[in-house]
Amino acid sequence: MAHHRQARHAPQHHPDLSAFPRAELNPQENIWQFMRANWLSNLVFETYEDIIDVACDAWRKLIAQPEMITSIGMRGLGHIGQTP
Repeated sequence: MAHHRQARHAPQHHPDLSAFPRAELNPQENIWQFMRANWLSNLVFETYEDIIDVACDAWRKLIAQPEMITSIGMRGLGHIGQTP
């Protein structure tokens, strides 16, 4: 007589993702994505101070462009920063 085991499967759970904030709609995340894409990517740092210097420089570049901040903050969905 053959003995068969029935496979046990965990119940499928699909959380309601609409309850979580979406990063592409978060103006703060859009600002950081813009800064990373334009001034903070592909860099290698020797020291912690170098990281701080580059981050502060990027922040100063951004705050010198209030119209850019407004534009980024008003974005909903879509790509931010470099064009595809």
